[in-house]
Amino acid sequence: MINCQNYSFHYPNQPDVLHELSFELERGSFTLLLGLNGSGKTTLINQLTPTLASHGNHECQILFEDQPIEEVAPEKIGFVMQNPDDQLVTDTVWHELAFGLENLGVETSEIRQRIAEVASFFGIQNWFDQDTNSLSGGQKQLLNLASVMVLNPELLILDEPTAQLDPIATDNFIQMLHKLHYELGLTIIITEHNIEKLLPYATRVLALEKGSLVVDDVTTKSLNQIWEKLPHLRGILPAVTQVTLTKDEKMANPPIQLAEGKKWLEEQKVVAKSFTDSGSRSGFEKPILTAERIWFRYTLEGIDQLKGLDFALYPGQLTALLGGNGSGKSTLLSLLAGLNTPYRGKVLVNETAVASIPAKERFQELISILPQDPTTLFVKNTIMADLVLTNKDEQLILTGAESLGITDLLDKNPLDLSGGQQQLVGLFKILLLKPKILFLDEPTKGLDQVAKQKVKEVLKALQAQNVAILMVTHDLDFAAEVADQVGLFFNGEITSLAPTHQFFGKNIFYTTQTNRLMQNYAPTAITVAEAVACLQK
Repeated sequence: MINCQNYSFHYPNQPDVLHELSFELERGSFTLLLGLNGSGKTTLINQLTPTLASHGNHECQILFEDQPIEEVAPEKIGFVMQNPDDQLVTDTVWHELAFGLENLGVETSEIRQRIAEVASFFGIQNWFDQDTNSLSGGQKQLLNLASVMVLNPELLILDEPTAQLDPIATDNFIQMLHKLHYELGLTIIITEHNIEKLLPYATRVLALEKGSLVVDDVTTKSLNQIWEKLPHLRGILPAVTQVTLTKDEKMANPPIQLAEGKKWLEEQKVVAKSFTDSGSRSGFEKPILTAERIWFRYTLEGIDQLKGLDFALYPGQLTALLGGNGSGKSTLLSLLAGLNTPYRGKVLVNETAVASIPAKERFQELISILPQDPTTLFVKNTIMADLVLTNKDEQLILTGAESLGITDLLDKNPLDLSGGQQQLVGLFKILLLKPKILFLDEPTKGLDQVAKQKVKEVLKALQAQNVAILMVTHDLDFAAEVADQVGLFFNGEITSLAPTHQFFGKNIFYTTQTNRLMQNYAPTAITVAEAVACLQK
């Protein structure tokens, strides 16, 4: 279906972003495209999508069934974006499904038939008449996929579609992709940083590094190549794959799925170990922030988002909150920061009502927030101008940018960056305010493994400076590595708040793959490093 030979691309007055790429993709293949942020993944999939193709100069052509891809009818190639809200264009579910067909001039009778068929296939008939803004993140992304599939594309391209979904919604979305591939023979190309659930369904893996194709092989053979040629991508592999290859780098066809990993583990010599943590408060007896029995709803007639919630945050402590899309985690952050006010209960910072603290003092000296959409933080045309607006110390900016690996982004427009790069720059901007309390809403969304490690180091350094950190995340592995304590947000309350190893060690669904792998040997092992420590050489 896709034939790409010696294809290069660069933006005006810029060096090559893609350099002499050569690959072929068969009809009916399920291809996983990997690489660090800035490796060229997004540029490549945009060039495979005529309606999104970037302006620039290219050498050679990409062919779609022997036809130049820019001449292919738009409806033949479907695209699903990273942010569910970016793709929604209408007010109701049924209208969203009809929108593309109406623009193609399809007869009304055929539109009705196609919508009915797709809604039934995707199981969305129960919310067919709902407003799109009332849907959860997972429902919105499923609707986006259905809205693309109603056009009956021959190729489906997805750009990190699960980056903003909770673990349960991610599973449901990936299962639907598998269903489309298995039952319809649909050709799929997907970029992702979280590939644990995708690898078992992928038939081929492509990996880019600095615009060049480094790995191109069937899935089973690609794992050893990634491990050998791209060590910085090792952390992207499933936990069972990382554990086995750490033990035996020469192992052919290492396991991908949990069941395979458990079977392999039975043949190993495993030392039972227990792992604990203290839920550190860094010696502070008094919390810096407390929420006392807070209740909140957005409208008088609406339902309660928070129901008598109690919470305390201590200096130097990092707390991670997990939970489903739409459960109220972001609402909680807005209340703790004083952006919204509970109708019952109170939020105190150093025993002072947060809403009574002047906004300038509150947000320039006390609290910083990294929102889900970091682009809301940017007001200037270049990153450097935006950062200088926050902190006049240019040397401090240059030093910090180097430590985060974003020095080469300082002259760029923030809206020209990838989602992962925007996350890093947004985090850096709010840290320049030197907050005492830091709220992070999905801080690792769209980040590669190298960037996650840098964020981890930054958070540890902030804890050493007694900054109190509350992180809302769907990234269970990252929470397992950095948090002192973890809680599950459900039904308007924080349930199961416990030290990190204790929390993950007793869960079934909200836990890491490493923990599932090691449950019969080391029930509190939650990271790859801990699992490897249990294996005898």
